[in-house]
Amino acid sequence: MAEIKLTINGKECTAPAGSTILQAAERNGIHIPKLCYLEGIHQYGACRICVVEQISPPAKNLQASCMVEARNGMVIETNNAKVQEARKTMYELLLSNHDKKCLTCARNQDCEFQALGRELGVEESPYEGERDLRPIDVSESLTRDPNKCILCRRCVSVCNKIQTTSILTAENRGFQTVITPAFGLPIGNTACTYCGQCVVVCPVGALKETSHKDRVLRAINDPNKHVVVQPAPAVRVGIGECFGLPAGTCETGKLAAALHRMGFDDVFDTNWGADLTILEEGTEFLERFRAVLSGGVATLPMMTSCSPGWIQFIEHNYPEHLENLSTCKSPHQMFGAVVKSYYAKKLGKKPEDMYVVSIMPCTAKKTECARPEMQNDGVPNVDAVLTTRELGDMIKAMGINFLGLPEEKFDDPLGFSTGAADIFGVTGGVMEAALRTVYEIITGRELPFPNLHVSPIVGLEEIREATIKLENVKPEWRAAEGFEVKIAVTSGFAGARKLMEQIKEGTSPYHFIEVMGCPGGCITGGGQPRPQEDINIVRQKRMEAIYGEDERKVVRKSHENKSLMDFYKEWGEPGCHASHEYLHTHYALPQSAAEVGAGIADMLRDFYFYEVPAKDGAAALLAALTARGVKLAAATSSPREHVTRALERLGLLGYFTRLFTTAEVGVSKHEPTIYLLAAEALHAAPAETLVFEDSLYALKTAKAAGFYTIGVYDADGETDQAGLQMAADLYVRDLHEAKAALL
Repeated sequence: MAEIKLTINGKECTAPAGSTILQAAERNGIHIPKLCYLEGIHQYGACRICVVEQISPPAKNLQASCMVEARNGMVIETNNAKVQEARKTMYELLLSNHDKKCLTCARNQDCEFQALGRELGVEESPYEGERDLRPIDVSESLTRDPNKCILCRRCVSVCNKIQTTSILTAENRGFQTVITPAFGLPIGNTACTYCGQCVVVCPVGALKETSHKDRVLRAINDPNKHVVVQPAPAVRVGIGECFGLPAGTCETGKLAAALHRMGFDDVFDTNWGADLTILEEGTEFLERFRAVLSGGVATLPMMTSCSPGWIQFIEHNYPEHLENLSTCKSPHQMFGAVVKSYYAKKLGKKPEDMYVVSIMPCTAKKTECARPEMQNDGVPNVDAVLTTRELGDMIKAMGINFLGLPEEKFDDPLGFSTGAADIFGVTGGVMEAALRTVYEIITGRELPFPNLHVSPIVGLEEIREATIKLENVKPEWRAAEGFEVKIAVTSGFAGARKLMEQIKEGTSPYHFIEVMGCPGGCITGGGQPRPQEDINIVRQKRMEAIYGEDERKVVRKSHENKSLMDFYKEWGEPGCHASHEYLHTHYALPQSAAEVGAGIADMLRDFYFYEVPAKDGAAALLAALTARGVKLAAATSSPREHVTRALERLGLLGYFTRLFTTAEVGVSKHEPTIYLLAAEALHAAPAETLVFEDSLYALKTAKAAGFYTIGVYDADGETDQAGLQMAADLYVRDLHEAKAALL
């Protein structure tokens, strides 16, 4: 890649062509304070903390370094008096509308905004704006406090670009701007998956998990409750970070010791439930596979069901394919069901007298506990979920010196687990653990990969796949001889969406698919400690630690877990009647897909009819263009009725001679048809026609077709503003700016 040369703070620097000023500075060891920016995720220029002075070629204003491309010969100052004062003022203005209850905030002393204030030397808040107090939105998993929000829009980007769920957006403008689900709905009334990735990237306390700490403490102190705790595999490679240890430190022994000292009656391990899941899920896959081999009917590909965020995603987006899901409950729910049936009976206790606490890297597990499918005889399988972060807070609050604890083991009989269970914590681990057992059942031999690791599916890429050929199988599996089992693994909903579209279209080549809701799997779940370094580095370190935990164990295959085999001697075979009663379930939406779609359509119609505002400066620009004799047409992806009613309500409809919709044209804005038809109606060639767009993909379509493009900033729209700015012939922050530039 070609490199450019520029001068930053008097130092000659080089950087790859296409780098922003911020990236160029960081490559050369020059620190620029920032707040809203997240490498590879969020590049928006909303906070303006990263401003620099462009000396040459001279720029009229200070530049947001995350948004401006570095070019040959540039001379940049990142820390002179002018820049320092601007940053400080920007911070003070952000602070003026911020809820300053820092001492009682969950992010106190772990707040990026707080730390930035110290870095910039802000010691007081000189401005006091008229604060608009908004209600706090509490769901089972997530708590959203808009009064602490600084409008950085990180959560919007991770929700839209990384998870593709698009639950959060910026509504209104100016001082009325708020980050919210569409139409101001409570987050519990949306298609949110509760993955918590928004919580991980939030720099303040505006987004956090809904705490279960108080209910856990009440249970521990209740003499009538027998309280059982179980930590998930990923917790052991995350908990150390709560106490200052580097990412990738595995603290299984200290974790068990801390839980013993917190007052739980039994300290078991979700890993036992993970081994149990492999026996149940593996049996289910083999039954479906055998049915296909014999010419019967079975739904393939079968998809894992360990991730509750993934369950939410498929329910809301692909409800017609719920049968592809394994019927297995998630490992901690299976474990809870066993504790309140099998183990309670051994203790001579009633299920309702048992209280199960799960320590999870996941915020979605909290909502999962409240689902009606996750109970038996009216008793929840799991009563409370603590995230890794919550557990760290509780250990500190109880005065337990975590780093000084000895190494201890989990309790019997539900505390022993295999290495296969450990790798549940990383993407690809569930599939690999299942294959270690399933392949051996079919062939009588170990999985033919070095150190039992299915190398094609190990890693952090979005989608990984492998083909396992079955050869020299057992006699009872002779129908499978030579069969090539195709598998796929993904983490994060962007990859899940691609795999689901294949299934929807009938083109999926796979037989077994693993999906984890969070990128990288549970190791970077929404309840894990917030990374103190690059997220990709943290994922890699935690992944290596998980695999290391597996490799240190003598027993590494779930079907060789003696404790589990002893359980089955009393319980019955995998997939037996008791298993289907307690360990399996079926998912279904309370409303049909048609009903859900109709509800969304109604909300969208009402928004256009009664609420959608005009872009700032729209009326003035349209009036000025009309006065100059410029003909105007509207080209929209929204329904005609919606747009017509909105323009009429806003007094703007009369400016347009024609209105074109993608629905009527028959193709989306990924094709230039709608723009070409509009230009033809205006009797103008594309080169003579201005196209205003706030969407990057649509603007690129118009530009490729020869139109002059104007990119328009919209707080509610495109998250890749840097891309929009670079692609557009002209980029404007509002339509007042467009009027000034054009007229």
